[in-house]
This record gives sequence, C-alpha cells and structure tokens, in this order.
Amino acid sequence: MLKSVLKMVYITFGAVMCFIIYSLSYSTNVQNKIISTVGECVDSEDRLDVAKVFSMPKLPVDGKALYSQKMDGVGEVVIYNTVSEFSITTYENKGTEEKADWDSTTETYYENMYYMFIFNPEFTYTSGGDKNYSGIRFYMDDEKYLDYHFIISNEEGEDNYDEYIKHPQNKYEAVYNSKKNLIKNYSRYGLIFVPFTETLIEETTTKLGCEKISKVSIISNDINTNLAKVAGSIEMDFDFSQQFYTDVKPYVENKNIYENAENKDAKNSAKEFIDSFDITTINQDYVYGFSNSKFYSKSLVWNAIGIVALFIVVLILVYILIFHFAFIKGIIFRQPKPKQRYVPNKVGPKNDGRVDVNIKPEKQISSAHTKRKSEAIDAKVEPVKENDNKLEAKEENVDSNSKENDTDGKN
Repeated sequence: MLKSVLKMVYITFGAVMCFIIYSLSYSTNVQNKIISTVGECVDSEDRLDVAKVFSMPKLPVDGKALYSQKMDGVGEVVIYNTVSEFSITTYENKGTEEKADWDSTTETYYENMYYMFIFNPEFTYTSGGDKNYSGIRFYMDDEKYLDYHFIISNEEGEDNYDEYIKHPQNKYEAVYNSKKNLIKNYSRYGLIFVPFTETLIEETTTKLGCEKISKVSIISNDINTNLAKVAGSIEMDFDFSQQFYTDVKPYVENKNIYENAENKDAKNSAKEFIDSFDITTINQDYVYGFSNSKFYSKSLVWNAIGIVALFIVVLILVYILIFHFAFIKGIIFRQPKPKQRYVPNKVGPKNDGRVDVNIKPEKQISSAHTKRKSEAIDAKVEPVKENDNKLEAKEENVDSNSKENDTDGKN
C-alpha cells in the first residue's frame, strides 16, 4: 500500500515538474530570442528596428527619431516617442514595527514613454566600489536635480545597495529605489536602454517641484575620484507634448479601458476601437512594433518539448531504480546455469546435494530374452477345430491301450 502511494506521489511530482520545466524553458527561449534579435538589429545599425523590438507586441512608435546624435564622450544617443505597457508595484505597510505585514498593490496600464538608446557607450558605467553613479540626471535647474541610476542592487556590498528599498511605499520609491539593472542584458551588444516612462517623469517633476523636465544629462563614474561626472547633456522638453502623443491618446485610453474596466459593454466598445485603430494612417512616419509571431515561434515550442522529453527519460530511469531495484539487481547479478551432459539412467542428487546410494538399479534384461518375449507376443493364434479334437482323443485312447498291452505281456 505504501509503495503504491509513493508511486502516485512520484508520478504527480514528475507531472508538475514537467509543466514547470516547459514553462521556464519556453519563457527563457523567448527571452533569449528577444535579446539576440536586439543584437542583430544593433549590428545592422537599424535603430528603428531596435525600438520596434522593445515596442512589441505591435505598439505605436514614431519612426522619426525625436533625437539622434553622436555625442563625444557619451556615444550615439537615439530617442523615440512611443507607447508602452508598464507595470509598477507599490507597497503599503499594514502592520506594526514589530511585525510588518506588507500588502502589495500592482498597477498595470499603458502609458506614454520615451525610449533612450545609447549605442557604443564611451563613458564609464562600471564602478570601483559599491557606489555606481552612472545614470540619467533630470534637471529642474543647474542647482536642483535628481539622479536616476542605471543599477540598484538588492545584495549588500553590490552597486547602490544603500539606495535599495525592499518595500517601497509610494510610486516614487518604486521607480527610484527598486531593484534594476539597465546595463546587464544588452551590454554585450554595446547598448544601454533607458525608458523614460510617464510615471517616471511625473514622479521626478513632483519631487523637484517643477512643471516639466527640459534638460537631462548622462552621468559617468569618474575613475580618478569615483564620483559622478557629467558625460554629456541634452536640452529638450520631456513633457510628452509632441504631436505623436496627441495622435495616440485615444489608443492609450481605450487600451487601459479594455485592460482594467469591469463593465463588459465598455470593454467590448474599447476592443472595437482598438481593432479598427491604425496608427500608420495618421502619419506615414508612424509604425508598429514587432508582433509576437516574430518571437513566439514553433521552433521554441519544440525546443522546450525536447527538454521536457529528456527530463521524462530521466524520471523513468529513476522510477525503475527506486521501485524495481530488486528486479534490476537480479538481472545484472544473475549467475548462469552450468551446462551438463545428459546421461541416461543417471541417479540425480538430492535437494541437499547428496546422492541416495540405496536406490537399486533396474534389473537388466538380456537381449535374447527380449527377443523370445517379442516372438511370443507376435505368435499367430489359430482356433482349434472340433474334428481335430476328436481325432486327438482317439489317438490318445489308442496310445493308452498299447501301453496297457505292453504291460500285460511283460507280466
């Protein structure tokens, strides 16, 4: 009974693990495909295709770059107007200082966004200590600004751990103090990707106490002093006042209605608008990001299935070793039976290996006796006739009389 229960537990565990392995393998394959596609687009020097990768699936992008310039000491900087789905998580402390019970609130919505790409960066974005100043500096004026660092680590002793807040209690802390790394994924391709979300701009202007951001700088780590150093600056209004954002406003509003509205009629109406909306007809420079089909291909599915198949083979082998070990051991260590010549009438051994010497051999019959016995069996039996019997009787009487006469004569 226990063995049957263990078998069921093992099979259930294997099924769950197969699902987990498939999901992880497939999502990892998709992520690797996206990253490698970014590398291909960077190598081809098609900057718009790079933006289209990050604007999947099919989100509007202004194909004409808002800013594109090679800056000495910085690299090639390209900025696009776009729309993106952005998730932000805030936390509120519902407990006490002795025992905090954090209740998370997640807000997911579509919003306006600026894509900043820095190709082949020339500034220092690594640090020699635990402080990494590389990032973007948002200005209210030359005297008041906020630094948005590329890396915030949640590991003690790593870059900017002192800025990390495990439980941010408002949007500002979620944007500025949550774990992030804008260097890691694409540095192998010589690319730094910095999204300026509408939430980021709003929280920055609120913190600075200004109406809009009109200047940003790329910050480098000074190797000599290990302090922040301005590598280059861009003077431009980052307030989403460009015409592109006016043109896509109905699209963004209906996207959020469709994603978040509980009213079924409102959702259906929003979906009809989204399906009929075509940003490319508004302006010939507007394009859509890549569709999911470019990355979620069948080859990635089969790759994940192959990994699961290998795992199933391992599961079966382990299952056999665990639940049928005695049988396998018997096959591996089984001793072959010795070959013996068959001898007729040979007395076999007893179960304990001894030979019974009291067994009498069968009586040997000579060949001559056997032949006579065979002839007797094969003899022909004929019936005796009645006349023959009478004749034999007479002959016997005659013989008896003769014997008597002879006896009398002798006397």
